[in-house]
Amino acid sequence: MKILHIYYFLSMNYEEKIEVEEIGTITLRRKFNVSTISIRIKSPTEIIYTIPFYVPHRLAIKTLLENKQKVLNSIEKLKHSNKITLPTDPAELKKLIEQAKKQLPEELQALATRHNLQYNKVVIKNNKSNWGSCSLKKNINLNLKLLFLPPHLREYVMLHELAHLKHLNHSPEFHTLLDQMCNGNSRALAKELKTWRNG
Repeated sequence: MKILHIYYFLSMNYEEKIEVEEIGTITLRRKFNVSTISIRIKSPTEIIYTIPFYVPHRLAIKTLLENKQKVLNSIEKLKHSNKITLPTDPAELKKLIEQAKKQLPEELQALATRHNLQYNKVVIKNNKSNWGSCSLKKNINLNLKLLFLPPHLREYVMLHELAHLKHLNHSPEFHTLLDQMCNGNSRALAKELKTWRNG
């Protein structure tokens, strides 16, 4: 009976396309394994609206319309953001990766030395979800698309990950340290970074 019960809930997962004036087509996804309503704007023309399976359709639409202006504002910001795309030519991409593997670790090491911080190793990746990350083992991952950022934003991302060597979270202590490392400009830099997209 439990297995049948699980399959019953699985059958509650579905998606449909809905048209919203001024916004356009939105993909409505109803899922059994989520408990909150969320709106994800992947691009001005790709918007995912996810709701728990038990939320009535009428309530879902009402909530969406109540947040319509927020969605429009987010779309407008996205339209004016700087999207980074990698070259499609294999030879050019290989050259870019080689440059990233040489340049980014050198810049990271210079910043680590300046702030008297030590990490284990650095790995260059092509991530679509973040600019960088820091692990419990003090390994730092950097996105090769950092090469396309203005130098001051590239430095901010690296300082952000280096600060995680001391605080592997986003606690007040972490932000205090990061702000010190950024000469009091961390908030402004974080805001500017949001105008760039890596995926």
